[in-house]
Order: sequence, then structure tokens, then C-alpha cells
Amino acid sequence: MGLSKKEAFKILELEQGASADEIELSYKQLALMWHPTKHNGSSTSVQNFEKLCQAYSALTDRDGAQKDSLTLDDMAALFQKAFNIGDSDDSSCDSCYGDVDGRQYCVNHKDAARAALHNGNELIAQEQKEKAQAQRKKSKKKKRRERKRQLKEQQEQGACAVTQEEHKVAILSGSEEKSKSSDGDQEEDDLDPNSAFVAAALNRKGRQGLATQAAPAVTKETKQEEEMSKANIMQSRELALQGNEMANQGLYKEAINLITQAIKLYSVEHRYFGNRSYCFYCLEKYDK
Repeated sequence: MGLSKKEAFKILELEQGASADEIELSYKQLALMWHPTKHNGSSTSVQNFEKLCQAYSALTDRDGAQKDSLTLDDMAALFQKAFNIGDSDDSSCDSCYGDVDGRQYCVNHKDAARAALHNGNELIAQEQKEKAQAQRKKSKKKKRRERKRQLKEQQEQGACAVTQEEHKVAILSGSEEKSKSSDGDQEEDDLDPNSAFVAAALNRKGRQGLATQAAPAVTKETKQEEEMSKANIMQSRELALQGNEMANQGLYKEAINLITQAIKLYSVEHRYFGNRSYCFYCLEKYDK
């Protein structure tokens, strides 16, 4: 009766459910350690090597055909398969030796085993190096995705803050105009055209016509300043959004220039500074 998968995982020093790559790597490492050629064909090495081969076969053989015992040539075939060594032609090989735990072992398999033992550690090291590189690439991609997600959230928060600021400016402007209009109406309602004070005031107003005419000019300038302030906010928002788009594409220098222009137009928006700091961080300009 063949090995159970639970026993096979234990022999290969793996947890149950290990991946195919982990199974192959563990088999290679342990097989290199216990290969009979490396231990002068000792009985212990042959027994351990046979267990490893049986465990590897139990976990990788899709047909499920398992043997209670393996010949050395069976073990060598599995060993060659794991290390991608070309199969030898046993039918053309007449010389075998029987000094390995009393079992016959093809000379061609022995030569292949020596080659695998010579290059096995290098092959495993190369596999581990490639897996580490793949893991690093995966980690970098994950970090890039996380940066983009954070930048997108900052963009959405910045756009929301700018919209709220515009709404606040519009409310303040409307309140000021309403307040001025209410004050003017109140003054007109309170005036008594029949009173001597009002008559004297109207006469004085005629004499000070120039001063009275200057008042609307001040109101006009105030409105122009408010309109300029709104225009600056809108323009700074557009520049900031363009800068965020550049940052999403990895063009951090261009993004910094656009966000800096946005800050000059509307410096009270603290998120602009945060976005620009992020771009400096990506360029490794930590002193900025």
C-alpha cells in the first residue's frame, strides 16, 4: 500500500496543502542531501532516499499508481525528472553495479546523479532567486496600486474641499449683498421726508454730490475682488486636478509645477501641500 498524502507531506517536511513548487523544491533539497551516491551507497541513505522518492511520487503522480518499494533505477528516474535531466537509454546499457545496498543501479543513472549533485545546489539557488525576484516585483506592484489609491482619495477629498469653499464664498457674497440691501431699505423706511432734519440732509447731499457718487465705485471694486477670488479658486482647482493626473502617470516633476501654481492662486487649501509633498516623496526629495 502506498503512502498517504499526509505521510508524504511529513516526509518532505511540508505542511499539508503545500503548493507544487514547494513540493518540488523540498524534494530537490532533501534528495540532494540523501542521495546514495553522496553517501557511498550506505543503507541509511538508500532507505531515506527511497522514502523521499515515494513521497514525491505520491504527491505528483496524477495517475495515482504507487509502489510499495522502488528500485534504484526508479528512484533515479524520479530524481532526473525533478532536475530536468535527459532520460538515459537503459536498453543500451549493459554495465550495472550491485554495491548499493545490494541493488542493481544503472551506470548511466549514476553519471546523471553525479551531474545533478554537482549542479543541484546551483539549480535550487537559481530557482529561489527567481522566486524572490518575482515576489519583489509583486510587492512593488502592490505598493504602486496602494499609492494610486491614496492619491485618488486625496484628489477626491481635495475636490470636495474646493467645492465646499466655493459654496462658502457664494453664501458669504450673497449674505453681504442681502445685508447691504436690507440696510438701504431700512434707511429709506426710517426717513421722514417732512422732517426738518431730512430736508437739511438732502440739501447737504446736494452740496456733497462728489462724495456720494464715490460710494458706488467702492462697491464695484469689492465685487470685482470677490469675482477674482472665485476665479482664482476655480483656476487653482483645475491646476491641482491636472497635477494629480500627472502624478497618476508617474510624471511627478510636472505634477509639482502644476500644484505649485495652484498653491500660489489659493494657498489656504492644505491638501495641495499634501499632494505636492507626496510627489517630492516619490522623487526621493525628502528635504522638500
